[in-house]
Amino acid sequence: MPADPFDWTGGPFLLLYLGLFAASALVSKLLADWARNRGAAAPVHGELPLAYLAYLAGGRARVVASVSAKLLQQGALELRRTRLVAKEDGAGRPAIEQALLKAADNVRWPAVHGRMRRQTRALEAELVTHNLILPDSARLWLRCLQALPFALLGIFGLIKWQAGMARERPVGFLTALLGLTAITAVVRFVSIDRRTRAGRAALRSARADNERLQRAPTEDELELAVALFGTGVLAATPLAPFHTLCRRNPGTSTDNSSGCGTGDSSGDSGSSDSGCGGGGCGGCGD
Repeated sequence: MPADPFDWTGGPFLLLYLGLFAASALVSKLLADWARNRGAAAPVHGELPLAYLAYLAGGRARVVASVSAKLLQQGALELRRTRLVAKEDGAGRPAIEQALLKAADNVRWPAVHGRMRRQTRALEAELVTHNLILPDSARLWLRCLQALPFALLGIFGLIKWQAGMARERPVGFLTALLGLTAITAVVRFVSIDRRTRAGRAALRSARADNERLQRAPTEDELELAVALFGTGVLAATPLAPFHTLCRRNPGTSTDNSSGCGTGDSSGDSGSSDSGCGGGGCGGCGD
């Protein structure tokens, strides 16, 4: 077999390309992990605030969903079909709860997210300060690193494709692999997990400590359960209509979760900041 892989026949080259595709996936993950964990840590001492955990689990939408669940459970909010209606002014409550009660001025659920943008942006800034998520300035760098191995692989395959075309050899399988490589590169560029190692570890620890909440949260635990695991935990509770509302209104936020954070498909493995955590409603991002 020739030393130059571009002179190889189709079968051996395709096997090589598939092996390089698998290697590219591994390198992409390693590069992302390396980039994600750069910078000096400024750890939060003690237990993380619940809003931090909600953001780490599902972005801004999860924060809004968890606070809404608490206020609905306490009767401070009322769900009327697709609208939230505040039943009190929030005096004496934490600032984020006051803001949500003000935002829920008999408006449809999607509008609440937009009205909470300032508060969730401020929360995001705190998470950056504590090295729990990456700053905006690191996002493009992370995107490029994740996509780079597949971009290089695509160039490698394209050279062989051009050689095959010039020699009038069949290139159908290689064309399909090049298409797959291009799609994967785009997905890796679009889909990022902004959580740092500290942020992922904190979320993983909180979920492990509260795993029971996925199955049987009490009324006092609903806010934490939604923050960590999404509104799916409400399905068998009196707040089931809120979960249904969330499922029927995806895309109500521009962060890494869709709708209310009905689940977390990204887990701790990664997520997208382009609308959903790799699919479903998880992740953490803009």
